Amino acid sequence: MKKRITVVGGGQSGADLFLNALRGEWGEAAEINWVSRRNNFNALDEAAFADEYFTPEYISGFSGLKEDIRHQLLDEQKMTSDGITADSLLTIYRELYHRFEVLRKPRNIRLLPSRSVTTLESSGPGWRLLMEHHLDQGRESLESDVVIFATGYRSALPQILPSLMPLITMHDKNTFKVRDDFTLEWSGPKENNIFAVNASMQTHGIAEPQLSLMAWRSARILNRVLGRDLFDLSMPPALIQWRSGSRKKPQPEAASLTHYTANIQE
Repeated sequence: MKKRITVVGGGQSGADLFLNALRGEWGEAAEINWVSRRNNFNALDEAAFADEYFTPEYISGFSGLKEDIRHQLLDEQKMTSDGITADSLLTIYRELYHRFEVLRKPRNIRLLPSRSVTTLESSGPGWRLLMEHHLDQGRESLESDVVIFATGYRSALPQILPSLMPLITMHDKNTFKVRDDFTLEWSGPKENNIFAVNASMQTHGIAEPQLSLMAWRSARILNRVLGRDLFDLSMPPALIQWRSGSRKKPQPEAASLTHYTANIQE
């Protein structure tokens, strides 16, 4: 029996799942819906200069900005990490065009942007999704046999930290305050440090959850732990001057234990 399938999520994972359903990877569907909170199915920003957000030089400038400016930039740069590849979008478009305009098949596929799923409830053998439209405040319901959520991950604190949490300074409920050298701000012994990666996008920029700078992050942490520059992290002049000359943030100095301890004590 053919099933009604709904994919919720407008990123790359949602696109991949939608394409699988469209191609009948799990059998031919009676109906396919693709729901996204975004106002369109947006492409990944792969422009040449967008890649410069994923460099140590950019992180150095970003971390020194005011909090509200950092949040604004993260919103602007979201599609550099959370968009859909141009190849995937083109493939989906061509599949839909061929199905509906060439083969003239029934239009049993719906693309539904600008909608949030507010409620998911059982409905007979399937599910009913209640949705709210962001732009016109309309409310809609959708019946589906299979609902697949591709909406990302929820931030959560490591389970090993409860006993230390009273000593750790938090930015908000699930976000640590992380220094430039990836140490957490805390009131514990100054000679002891907790390092965190993939925990400071708000202070280190859009590249923090990505693997692209993992080697650089790891080298900074190891230099910090060793108290010496085992890894040379000096950088050539940046291609883009992200900060004004009067506000330019200097490159990290040698990773001596004395230097970092002084910064912490300040």
